[in-house]
Amino acid sequence: MPVAEMFMFTMLFSSAIALRRRSPWHKRLMLLATLAMLTPAVARLPFLRDGGPPAFFAFTDVIILGCIAFDTARNRRVHPAFIAGLIFIIVAQLGRLPLSQTGAWMSFAKWLVG
Repeated sequence: MPVAEMFMFTMLFSSAIALRRRSPWHKRLMLLATLAMLTPAVARLPFLRDGGPPAFFAFTDVIILGCIAFDTARNRRVHPAFIAGLIFIIVAQLGRLPLSQTGAWMSFAKWLVG
């Protein structure tokens, strides 16, 4: 279940809504919230199936980095919203594999599913 993606989306979306009066922050955080939801779709790509979660995360991160590169080239600087959002996404990605192996997570997942 893509619980981690839902968590990342919720956190980034909530931050974007809180900063809706600061348009540059708002639009970048909304973009990151949307892109953070890509991993389950990327996992269904035939050429990435054998790579497992690290390949899925890397492909998603490359798309995010492409958006950041485009925005940086256009504005001649990296916006802090992209830096903060990318760090958040990478930390969440790195933390979810060890967390998914814990007994507490397995109990929560069983409760959530059934």
